[in-house]
Amino acid sequence: MRLVSDIYNENIETSLGGIAKHLTQQHQRLQNHPHQQQQFVALSNLKRWGEQPEDSRDQPRPRPADYSQFAAHFEGGPKHPVSPFPCDAQINNRFVIWEGDISQLKIDAITNSTDETLTEKNRVSKKIFGRAGAALTSAIIHDVKRCKTGEVRVTPGFFLPAKYIIHTVGPIYSDKYRTASEATLHACYRNVLYKARELGLKTVALCDISSVQRNFPPDTAAHIALRTIRRFLEQYRSEIVIVCLESNARSIYEVLAPLYFPRDQLEERGALWQLPKDIGGLYGEPQLADRQIRIIHNPQHSVMIEADDDSDTSPHDLEMASDVEYSNINLSLAAQLSGAAHSFTQMQGDLDRQRLLGDRPRMVYESVLDDGLEGLEHQESTTTENYCPEMIGHVLATHVGKRTRILDGSFTYVELMKHYHSSLDESEWQKENLYERLLRRAKTEDLTEVSGIGCLYQSGVDRLGRPVVVFCGKWFPAHNIDLEKALLYLIYLLDPIVKGDYVIAYFHTLTSSNNYPSLQWLKDVYSILPYKYKKNLKAFYIVHPTFWTKMMTWWFTTFMAPAIKTKVHSLPGVEHLYSAIAKDQLEIPAYITEYDMATNGIHYFQPITNTSSPAS
Repeated sequence: MRLVSDIYNENIETSLGGIAKHLTQQHQRLQNHPHQQQQFVALSNLKRWGEQPEDSRDQPRPRPADYSQFAAHFEGGPKHPVSPFPCDAQINNRFVIWEGDISQLKIDAITNSTDETLTEKNRVSKKIFGRAGAALTSAIIHDVKRCKTGEVRVTPGFFLPAKYIIHTVGPIYSDKYRTASEATLHACYRNVLYKARELGLKTVALCDISSVQRNFPPDTAAHIALRTIRRFLEQYRSEIVIVCLESNARSIYEVLAPLYFPRDQLEERGALWQLPKDIGGLYGEPQLADRQIRIIHNPQHSVMIEADDDSDTSPHDLEMASDVEYSNINLSLAAQLSGAAHSFTQMQGDLDRQRLLGDRPRMVYESVLDDGLEGLEHQESTTTENYCPEMIGHVLATHVGKRTRILDGSFTYVELMKHYHSSLDESEWQKENLYERLLRRAKTEDLTEVSGIGCLYQSGVDRLGRPVVVFCGKWFPAHNIDLEKALLYLIYLLDPIVKGDYVIAYFHTLTSSNNYPSLQWLKDVYSILPYKYKKNLKAFYIVHPTFWTKMMTWWFTTFMAPAIKTKVHSLPGVEHLYSAIAKDQLEIPAYITEYDMATNGIHYFQPITNTSSPAS
């Protein structure tokens, strides 16, 4: 299944740009057309979900049952210990359930559920095409032509009050392919919403994509639609979503909506009992635990945790403190270079085995190999000899009681796999899945808003040939930028770099409170970035730090990011950085060098560098 960015239709976008003037003229004609002018519904006339009063004489709100008083009589208690969809007035005020003609809505975009040829005639599409005029039919025939199931296409609204029409093709439900049908229906709703966001639209109306003629169970379809909308509104805090329904579907949605959009604590408590156990993933997508791809986030981390200081290549890893005096940097760099030369000329063991064990020297794994892993080389294929070494190491670390059976080769493949998967952390799979989605978005979305600032870029390599990533704090408008796009650009820039060793140089020069993101955001970013970012980061230099910066850095690396604590180094001036990075490899803005000269003077530090090759 492709994301909305993957199904972006370039031909349609070109067409949209070419008929922009024509669209404006049509809207003017629409306003002057007496028949059309009388039949449109403005957003201000719609009642938001959060605006519905608790007690109304016209239509009183049905009160949900309070299950708490019957908790003792239900075996096992509620299905959810805490509410996965807490009461949020801000979200409720951006959600609307409305019964009426979707073609009459005067908003940014409406949805048309159709078939792959976009010529399906249903009650919704007939109203849309009839009101939009022949220009819509012409655009479908000549520009759009086709749309695959689960994808979306965009056309102008022409004579409709709405500016755009987002066409999508819903699945035909079958019990045999129930999972695929539910996943495709979720993709339809999600792609419509994200396409509207890509176009910068603030109001979008969704029709019932799972119409009766597609044989989709109405209650199942409503659950998928509501949780997808809820997750979208949680992510983006400005859009308004309208669900436009007919009378029979509206009754179903109004019964199920309080589960996903509770308006008070009573509805929220009731949802704990009535919500299905499967509430979807991060975006509301259906999830089946037995079908999830179990990719371990870091196969060696349990066994190699003690070797994760990365003291093998960094010129500063031999130092124990994060804030060091850089008069010692020359010595550690020279020691690193000489050590590298020594390891190159020295007789090594089985290099292929070392590569299998994670491309590291024999350190923590030595004890495992000496205790009997070598003796497994001639065992039959049904023993642990042919198993992945990191799998063996992970089970050894987490199932100490099974150590003897693993090492003597009596563990069967099924037993090893069982203990291996049971030892993995479910949250690690979710983080990996989230990162892969963000990476796909980073490669497809327009990130010029962030890249044009110039606060994050790659600048040459250090004296060991590792890429240098520069971040200028003063140029980062933390409170005037889309932080989500900032994260996407960070991933876009660093993902190809972090496959190997790299270093980061952060310049805190002349920053102010407007340049500081929240600590929670930094924590979220650190948790999202996978293990390779921390493992391959060899040094993080902070240039021109303040006392407060040092305190916050110590606190963050001690309690939130201990894996990189020994890699963080505070430098009082730029010239200290030249010990690790040659001057011609470091491209920095003029304001940094001017501040450095005004504060420290010139030639205040003379780095002693060793330019000999490590292999010499």
